[in-house]
Amino acid sequence: MAIRRPGTFILFAVSAVLAGSFPLIFAGPAAAAGTVYYVNCAAASNGDGSLAAPWNNLGTVNGQAFGPGDSLLFDRGTTCSGSFVFSSSGTSSSPITIGAYGTGALPAIDGTGQNRAVKLLDTSYVTMQDLEVENSRVWGVLVTTDHDAPAVGITLRDLVVHHVTGGDYTAMNAKWTGLVVFAPGMIVEPDMTKGSGTYTRKSYFDNVLVDNVTASDTTMWGGIFVWGVQIDQDTRWRSDSQNQAIQSRNITIQNSTVHDTYGDGIAIYMSHEGTIQNDVVYRSGMQPPPVTAGTPVGLWWWTSENMVGQFTGRGRRRIRHRLRVGQQHDAVQLRPRQQHLLHQRIRVRWHDDEQHHPLQHLRGRRYSAHLPQVRHGHHYAR
Repeated sequence: MAIRRPGTFILFAVSAVLAGSFPLIFAGPAAAAGTVYYVNCAAASNGDGSLAAPWNNLGTVNGQAFGPGDSLLFDRGTTCSGSFVFSSSGTSSSPITIGAYGTGALPAIDGTGQNRAVKLLDTSYVTMQDLEVENSRVWGVLVTTDHDAPAVGITLRDLVVHHVTGGDYTAMNAKWTGLVVFAPGMIVEPDMTKGSGTYTRKSYFDNVLVDNVTASDTTMWGGIFVWGVQIDQDTRWRSDSQNQAIQSRNITIQNSTVHDTYGDGIAIYMSHEGTIQNDVVYRSGMQPPPVTAGTPVGLWWWTSENMVGQFTGRGRRRIRHRLRVGQQHDAVQLRPRQQHLLHQRIRVRWHDDEQHHPLQHLRGRRYSAHLPQVRHGHHYAR
């Protein structure tokens, strides 16, 4: 589906707003104590999930049910192979925590040969943190639902997600693939062939925080990607994508780094009341030509309203989006309206092998700009 006109660039670079205007974390009541369960996939035998006798494989873990206030902790310095599927929910006052224990490197979930390494299915009030997720084919971390109710209060924090390769999104034209993906409404998960999957349009995400996540190296589409409404195989997708009653909402992506993606770096689609702040994107749009699922963007939102984008502009924080011969991709793009561009400070440089191209025709509240095509170039916005 065509989602924007070729040759139009919408971009911004902004500095921080007044302290306290937009909180960086979601605060809530103190969590009630629950049971702590342990996983050590290097253990010789499978235990009962206690510290003295931890579970040692994902098959056992996937079969467990967890309650409000519980914690599921993976031993640092170990690797669990397979696909980790989690379907339990906490409450607003007693969320469930998935994380790490011990010392050493982050515990790893290795999804070699799997379509997804981690799947959070129908979860609410869950925090997943301090994990490395690697080597799956279509999704690194897939957050989804298979029912009509919303999924609420999901936090992904301090994760490293990398090397999602080997899958193919082109048959389905599925941008909602990649390293960290929120995509609601998968009653039957697609196998990525055209027409596969069964979906509901009435499920969405609310109150999501992605904080300090590093996502890199994928031959699928996205880095950190929120597909706010499930419109795959939807003949009414134009109206459904703009229906705020079923759009995802209250999404924050912050302090995160994305690089080496075939498509978009960081993107929020079909949502409202969202924030993207203090993020770094580079080497996005790396699919060798011809690009097969639309034109990729470093950082943007689409069919979303009441969105905020802001950057501190310190140090090396930047957005760098790769351009190839004959392509006109965007470093940063906003669509469609009611966007908050705070303390506008725009500095854009276009490079090619021979000369610099200045920004031309900057105009309007949407900061539309038409820029010339370049050869073997990079686009820096900082």
